Amino acid sequence: MLRTIIAIFFIAMSAIFFLQNRLPFFLGLLAGTFLSMIKLIMLDSAIDKSLDMASSDAKNYIFVRYLLRYLLTALFLFLVITNKNFSLCGFIIGLLSLQISAYIVGFSEKE
Repeated sequence: MLRTIIAIFFIAMSAIFFLQNRLPFFLGLLAGTFLSMIKLIMLDSAIDKSLDMASSDAKNYIFVRYLLRYLLTALFLFLVITNKNFSLCGFIIGLLSLQISAYIVGFSEKE
């Protein structure tokens, strides 16, 4: 999680040099990162709970949680697109920031 925050910090600081209207980008980046972390917590919770269930119940439970995560993503995406105070580009970068930092951690630990 700390590496994600550091990666977001560097993305935000690099945006200062390239963007004229910075606030919407930062708000989009914040919203995307927040959603990414919420989805990760929801995934962790679903996996933990499904391990104590029977196989068929766990399959249905995981599928419902999967749908909830993507409905939440669709809701956030709709709100970002319809609200001019948020940058869609910043939102997408924030949404992908957790995956990007996971790849960076994976490659750095192999060495």
